[in-house]
Amino acid sequence: MFWILVTISQYFYFFWLFNNNSDLFSDKTFWDDIIFFNTYIINIFIIFTFIYSYKKIIELSDLKLNEKNNDLSLLLNTEEQNKEEMSLLLDMITEQNSKLEQKKNELSELNQKIVAYNDEIIVLAKLDSLKSGNLKESIEIITQSVCESINCSRTSIWFYNENKTIVECLDLYSKHTKSHEIVLDFHVNEFKEYYNKFNAEDIIINNDVYNNDISKVFLNDYFIPNQIFSHIDVPIFVYGELLGILSCENQFEIKEWKQEDVNFLRSVSELIALAYVSNKYKIAEETIIKQNIEIEAINKGLEERIQARTSKLIEKNAQLSEFAFLHAHVLRAPICRIIGLGNLLDYGTEINEIEKKDIYSRIINSTKELEMNLKDISSKL
Repeated sequence: MFWILVTISQYFYFFWLFNNNSDLFSDKTFWDDIIFFNTYIINIFIIFTFIYSYKKIIELSDLKLNEKNNDLSLLLNTEEQNKEEMSLLLDMITEQNSKLEQKKNELSELNQKIVAYNDEIIVLAKLDSLKSGNLKESIEIITQSVCESINCSRTSIWFYNENKTIVECLDLYSKHTKSHEIVLDFHVNEFKEYYNKFNAEDIIINNDVYNNDISKVFLNDYFIPNQIFSHIDVPIFVYGELLGILSCENQFEIKEWKQEDVNFLRSVSELIALAYVSNKYKIAEETIIKQNIEIEAINKGLEERIQARTSKLIEKNAQLSEFAFLHAHVLRAPICRIIGLGNLLDYGTEINEIEKKDIYSRIINSTKELEMNLKDISSKL
């Protein structure tokens, strides 16, 4: 465009010169001026072209630089975004690792707790009092062991009476006082809805006694006076029949009972049932031993009585033999004389008075002899 303008300008300039002063074209100076002018114009053009090109190059460079800057900015933004994403990802990984570590610690604690519970069950199962049937001693050891193992305030064991109308406390161990106590009994009819749940082998878990409808019947009379906030009751069964209740209570603060606690208490309830059965076997064994001793004593006394009676019978038989001998010889002689003399009096027709007197005298003497013999026999018998 620039060259077109320069060419047109020169054309008009030459045309004007030719019309006004044609001699100029023959002048050498004129052409030198023209050449100088054109050279000048060309230089100017080159300079402007260079400037324009440089400007365009700069603009193009700026454009590319801007594009690169934009790309770099985008890259930086992307990198920053990636950094943020990486940071979020790292935070998530850290959080997950923290949770995993927490879970790992919880599992480790749970495993340690379960191992401790199992060890305690083994120790309780090997109790000498449990094997020997000493129910009172076994229950006291179990209540204290459970209270310390499960980390609660109080542990107690309750048995139903024969009619299942009263729940009697056999033992209550308090961790705070470190003592064994006996508390009041409960009448089943007064808390029928609560105790009926045990017939279905239900475990009553109560983390907060103040917000539980099941155990609210004990709130005013038992929980509040004893400052109990949480409790768990596990039924004790023997041969499918409800025997009693194993109860754990926490005072002064709420305690959340875990599944491992429930499993531990179930195992302990079975040990209590075993202690009860062992005690019954012990009582039965003692009864049998006592009866055997009595039977042995009776048998021994019976043998002695039999021997005594045998001796008496032998003695009586000897006396009877002697009596038979006396009867045959000692008694029979005077009796026969009396009978003979009596027959003489009855049938004798030619007996005078002197003979009669003699017969009467002989009868009297025989009678006296008979009397003496009878006394002698009576003294011997």
